[in-house]
Amino acid sequence: MRQVNVDAVVDLYRPYLMHLPYVSEVRVGERKGRSIIQVCVFRPLDDVLLADCDRIPHMLDGYETEVVVLRNVPHSAVEV
Repeated sequence: MRQVNVDAVVDLYRPYLMHLPYVSEVRVGERKGRSIIQVCVFRPLDDVLLADCDRIPHMLDGYETEVVVLRNVPHSAVEV
């Protein structure tokens, strides 16, 4: 079975992921020579504090996701 292009998967899920708490960017990344989906956040949240619908999935259409915590984000850029 052929895997969908990672760019297409990012484009498909970006609107959904951008509505999750503290998500600021969704992009293609790489880990150990394989494409992954990086979800950048202003602040990490523990999964136990989130409703199921607000959690970042571990996989999207066969691609692993990775949460990237952004540092040095101006306070005005963070929505509360």
